[in-house]
Amino acid sequence: MDNLRISADVVGVEVIDWLDELPLHHRHGGYLLVHAGIRPGVSLRKQRQDDLLWITDDFLTSRESHGMTVVHGHSINESGPVIHANRIGIDTGAYRTGRLTALGIENGETWTLNTMATTKATSAADDAAFETYYKRGLACKPGSDQTAAGTI
Repeated sequence: MDNLRISADVVGVEVIDWLDELPLHHRHGGYLLVHAGIRPGVSLRKQRQDDLLWITDDFLTSRESHGMTVVHGHSINESGPVIHANRIGIDTGAYRTGRLTALGIENGETWTLNTMATTKATSAADDAAFETYYKRGLACKPGSDQTAAGTI
């Protein structure tokens, strides 16, 4: 919790208020942009905030159509974007890999842009924070096929 408090102090109340007012999802044509994903089989109107922000396995393993392509982050795949018929995962773990991924959507076409992944030294504090997140189920060890599923 200290990291959250310190982060809030650094960015300031104005930014925190702005973030708090942002919608939890955004529709763009046949795409739904959301942080973590959606609960399969549940209409968008009935999605729970907790699922939009934290869902993992139930969403990631679903191959059913959601009626739109869900674009999401939250579940890191260090080797690159994950593209399925029903979802596009663009979280490549930039905070620890140096690889940032963005998705372009225009006229029904999609493409990804990626920075080059770099190996960078991490500080002892970064390593300790990651270990804490890992123990809480909020992060996965690099190279594992697991997904994080915990809460702060």
